[in-house]
Amino acid sequence: AMLLGGISAVLAGACVAPVLIWVLLLATDLYAKGSFIGIFLPLLLGIGMALPWPLLGAGVSRIPKPGAWMERVKQAFGVLILIFAAYYLFLSISLFRLQSGQSNAEALPGWETDLITAVEMAKSQQKPILLYFWGVTCKSCTAMKKTTFQNDEVKAELENFIPVAFQADDGKDPLVAAVLKQFRVIGMPTYVVLK
Repeated sequence: AMLLGGISAVLAGACVAPVLIWVLLLATDLYAKGSFIGIFLPLLLGIGMALPWPLLGAGVSRIPKPGAWMERVKQAFGVLILIFAAYYLFLSISLFRLQSGQSNAEALPGWETDLITAVEMAKSQQKPILLYFWGVTCKSCTAMKKTTFQNDEVKAELENFIPVAFQADDGKDPLVAAVLKQFRVIGMPTYVVLK
């Protein structure tokens, strides 16, 4: 409790509440089980929260005085902030382009994207349908596209099916919502075999 109190003092603010609640619950539980150490846990938490402050106050005189080195530190942090800003700007632009430019046709080469056409093909070819629900932002879907669906054995097995890739990103679209509800899809990727 004393160590957690010390850590909480450094973090302060809203970060203290979960630790405080945990210590109080632990203290209550220990006391209810007959262990009197539970009474001292809040005290230890308080000592741990208070102890760093005098130590930090005593160490202020050892902090180097501001000068030219401080300007270099500010410049270094400024460069780091700009690098992170550029990186996140690049990520957001890339994601926007990916989402706006992505279509069902780009889901997987050779996969059908229209359910009605797939049902007609399945009837005429006497094959079951493998319905694959995917999304642009689904990391597992991207990994499957790059690895599993590129595997020769998987490709050979898929010859026994009519593979359908259904892009299920937009749950607000009435058609997408209806299909997701019909097949009870709660997350992506989801695979459904229709015979």
